[in-house]
Amino acid sequence: MHVVRLGAGTANAAEGDANISGNAITVISTDDQQLYTQPVDTNNLQSNLCTFKYVEFAKYVANGAGGVQLEGVATADAVNDAFTAVGYDASNTTYRTQQDWLGSIALTAQQTTEFVNALKDSAITDITPTASNDGTTLTFTFTEGGLYLIVYQSGELTIEDNATHKLVWAANKPFLAGTAITGANPNVNNATGVLGTNIVDAKSTEQETFKAGSVSWQKAGTDGVALTVLNSRCTKAT
Repeated sequence: MHVVRLGAGTANAAEGDANISGNAITVISTDDQQLYTQPVDTNNLQSNLCTFKYVEFAKYVANGAGGVQLEGVATADAVNDAFTAVGYDASNTTYRTQQDWLGSIALTAQQTTEFVNALKDSAITDITPTASNDGTTLTFTFTEGGLYLIVYQSGELTIEDNATHKLVWAANKPFLAGTAITGANPNVNNATGVLGTNIVDAKSTEQETFKAGSVSWQKAGTDGVALTVLNSRCTKAT
């Protein structure tokens, strides 16, 4: 998965506070296998979940006039590297902070990749999501509303390895997402706190290899008698 949902754009010029009390990000997948290291156990949805770490990139701050601003939380050198990667100009005084600048622009796919790759090693805090809906939904709960980078930790997964084939899922990519914002004026786009199936097709690339023993063929032995080859074992034809 490689998802960026910047539900954290800056809104302003309205009366009253926006509601930034939401502190959860929900991921909905099309297939429970996208979120588990083994086939899902519907009697214990918390078993065999993929593992994750996160970093809080920025928290939401209501400005008292209907607007929401981003206040930086992550302060590692990687943060500056991430902003540099997407073209942030430190001399630009239009925005209060570099986080507000980020919340006010639309990143290209390439910029998104560069930003997340620069920041992902800062995700060092473990988080265990709550699974529901037969394992197709994970809810990540944090201490406050904000923008978070969640990084998959389970690595490459071998789903099946038997006499005939091997099925491997490559590691999922990180995703950057914001918790919900309501009541902002103007409205903050994509600030639902939910990454749905039309946004997250969370399972990474599938690689399936068929082993030689999964097919049958015939070849002639040195004496000209046909040999039957099945599952890599040869027997004389009768």
